[in-house]
Amino acid sequence: MRAQCANHDITEVPSEFDLISVDVYAGYKPGTQGIDEVAAAKKMYDIIFPKLHGHQKVMLVPGTFACSNLTYFPLDDQAKNLVDKLDGYFEWAKSDDRIAGFNPWHFNNRSSPQAGGACDMELGAVAMPSVYAKLQEIGKFILGNS
Repeated sequence: MRAQCANHDITEVPSEFDLISVDVYAGYKPGTQGIDEVAAAKKMYDIIFPKLHGHQKVMLVPGTFACSNLTYFPLDDQAKNLVDKLDGYFEWAKSDDRIAGFNPWHFNNRSSPQAGGACDMELGAVAMPSVYAKLQEIGKFILGNS
């Protein structure tokens, strides 16, 4: 369904779905913040949440990729944005029972560009130890509270 559920003309998420998600990526360009993505996702989900049936929840899809062009955006700066982004998503998820969990995109490095332009989105969370550690922390919390 992608972002169609965020369309104001759609009145409900079909009841056949138990979980839905949308991809909203931000904070992967120099001069932006990782938390920008959380704010954008919240805006979209503010439109979607009232359309959910009682049994439905959402899966958040944090962008956990980085640009392989490190002269465009140094990897340490990208990793900081990603950890900040994950912190924002994590705090939001802990405070909202409509959120079922996380489906980060993407974990492994890719062998070809995932997007055009200055940021190819080729590097995954595995390329950044601090991002990997944050994902482990979130996973342990989820497993300990399930």
